[in-house]
Amino acid sequence: MSALTLISPQPGLEAASDLSADALDYGRAALSANTMRAYSGDWEEFQGWCADWGRGSLPASPATVANFASALAGAGKKVPTIARKLAAIRFFHRGAGAREPN
Repeated sequence: MSALTLISPQPGLEAASDLSADALDYGRAALSANTMRAYSGDWEEFQGWCADWGRGSLPASPATVANFASALAGAGKKVPTIARKLAAIRFFHRGAGAREPN
C-alpha cells in the first residue's frame, strides 16, 4: 500500500487540527479536483522515482527532492511542471505531518 492511500484526499488540510469547520471547508474548496488529480499523480511519480533510486519519499530529504527536480529537468520537463511537482511533495508532507524537505 502506498503512502498516498494512507492520506486523506486533502491531507494538507486535515493535518491542521486547529482549523474551524468553516476554514477546513474553504481550504478543501481552494484546491480544484484537477489540482488534486495532478498532485496525486505527481506524488505517485515521486514515490516511484524514490523507490527506483532507493530513497525515502516520506519524509524525503532535501537532497532527494533536489535530485528528483534535477532528474525532471534533465528529462526536459519545464520549470512550471517541476514547480507543481515540488508543490505536490510539500503538500503530501504537510498532510502526513512530516517536516517539509526544504
